[in-house]
Amino acid sequence: MLRTLIAGSVALVIGLAFLVTAVIDDLAPAGSTDVITVWNADASNDGAFQRLVHDAATEHDMTVVKELRTDSGTGVRRSEYVTNRGAARGFGSLDHDVAGFDPTLVTSFRPLADLPDNRINGMYATDAGSASARAFASSLSDAGVAVTVNPLSPFFVSLWVVSEVPAIPLAGCLVISVAIGVAGWQASRRNAVAIAAAHGRGVLRSANLDAAAIAARAVACGFVGIGVAATVLTIVNGGARLGTFVFAAGIGIVASSVFMAFVTLATAVIPAGSIVRSIAGGRPWRTLLTIAMVGNVVALALASGAAATAWSSVELARHDSSERGTWRTSLDDVRMTFESSLTELDAAEVDLAGVYERLDAAGSAILADHPISPDLRSHDPDAGNVLIVNAQYLREQPVRSPGGSRVTPDQLEPEALTLLVPEGVRLTGAERRAWRDFLVFQRENSTDPGAVPTRIDIDEVHVDDGRVFDYATDDIAATSTLESPVIAVLPAATVSMSENYLTANMTTGEIVFTDEAALRSDVAAHGLTRMVATIEPLRDFVTYRSAVIDRGLRHAVAALVVVLLVLLWSAALTGRAVRMIRSRRTMIGLLHGRRLSVASAPALALPATVITASTVALIVTGPQASAPAVFASAAIDILFVSVTIVRRLHEEELR
Repeated sequence: MLRTLIAGSVALVIGLAFLVTAVIDDLAPAGSTDVITVWNADASNDGAFQRLVHDAATEHDMTVVKELRTDSGTGVRRSEYVTNRGAARGFGSLDHDVAGFDPTLVTSFRPLADLPDNRINGMYATDAGSASARAFASSLSDAGVAVTVNPLSPFFVSLWVVSEVPAIPLAGCLVISVAIGVAGWQASRRNAVAIAAAHGRGVLRSANLDAAAIAARAVACGFVGIGVAATVLTIVNGGARLGTFVFAAGIGIVASSVFMAFVTLATAVIPAGSIVRSIAGGRPWRTLLTIAMVGNVVALALASGAAATAWSSVELARHDSSERGTWRTSLDDVRMTFESSLTELDAAEVDLAGVYERLDAAGSAILADHPISPDLRSHDPDAGNVLIVNAQYLREQPVRSPGGSRVTPDQLEPEALTLLVPEGVRLTGAERRAWRDFLVFQRENSTDPGAVPTRIDIDEVHVDDGRVFDYATDDIAATSTLESPVIAVLPAATVSMSENYLTANMTTGEIVFTDEAALRSDVAAHGLTRMVATIEPLRDFVTYRSAVIDRGLRHAVAALVVVLLVLLWSAALTGRAVRMIRSRRTMIGLLHGRRLSVASAPALALPATVITASTVALIVTGPQASAPAVFASAAIDILFVSVTIVRRLHEEELR
């Protein structure tokens, strides 16, 4: 038991250290002490902001880097634009490309003067410390720039880690497994401790020796494990962030060893005044039962959450896999990205809307406006399960009528808003009014209301149910299909949407273009090159998103496996404690002719009652979608506890 406990704890700590290091490496370059975020810098003057940053960095004798990230294939390329590099303190080499802890994360360095004016907003980093970072930010604020500073403190990094990887359930598993395992180990040593007490060695001394022994073993095993892991990482990624990994793992090993020692002292409760009772197995097994049942309830809650997360990840990966065929014909389409301030975007929205209108008329622009998390019970244009498209969308993506034929733009009234309503959907009067109000709002919000007809008819056409492709590239953790949405096809022969609406959809990637050359030409011809940060193919984002979804699935499944192992560990020790407490009564019942199933029923009552009550509480207090995961986890838990108890009692019967 002790070897399993220590080996499992060390493996968990090293796994957590690996995840923490990967998140830290992804967050900022090695050596960074603070992250500085610029929100609304004005890019209207060529190079003016870059000079402001350089002057402020020089004034405060600090190195500052501006990060640009490019998602490409299965990895990320990070470009850091450096100013005042001679003042670097914690940054490593700033002269050549550097591979990250994850070898697919490559960082390159360039002078800040090369930073495009339309990419000046965003995240900067420094290695000069928080005092210098705040002074630097103050200099930018004095120049009218909105800026915030976030020190890379343990608290800030912890919040970031928790948001990126399943650190909480894994840390919870570590605490539960150590508490239950040490309690079980101490219970198994009750006879040895009691006999030592009978020969004059105090109970407290035995407890101290046990605590020192388990802590020493854990530390020794832990540092051997860290050494092996560090060797492997050196081979795989050249030792990138090795110091961070070793530090995180070392802290985890020391903390878990101290916790093991503490639990050993807390659970080593042998009544010194009753040696015979101690040898007979009185209190220690009840102590173990209490700890094991509490740990089992917590593990059940963690297992339920981990199972629900894993199922969501499986569904997300399944949809992503099924969508790859749909994406195949659109991977060379492009989208525009923006890093300009809101003021600049507002000033340019008429010109940007003109880009869409011209390319829409040429048949190379696709609008697919969709909510990220739609309300599936509603079909209003604001947050319901809807997809707003232009006519070109129907030429690119198949939408079927109930008879199976494809719906095409020439079948629709060109001056009307056409709602393609799935057969299983019935629009309410309130939803129809919401669509009319939506059209009125768009006209009133237009910079030229006279160009939008005062009345646009709304037609309804029934289509087949099913998942619909929506070109979604605005959420890294979502797929690109909607389940049976109402598809609103905008009028093809008249203007109907405001410039603000079109620009907003451009900035979120909900307008894509099928002709990259025509888009670049139009943007350049109308003087919008400064406004557009990048024009990038959808292929890069889609392939990278698939890699992120697959990685999330691996994390979720790994966390579920670990949590289930801890759940079974607590169930096994619960069964063992119950068997030790109830074995005499059960044997007496068997001697009087009772069947094993009948004699063991009282032993099963307590754990079954506790698990059932916990299951009901988790279902009542948790989200409805997690109920199947709670039931499945509880079923596994009860089954394993029951099998453990009955098997051990059966072994007693055969003796």
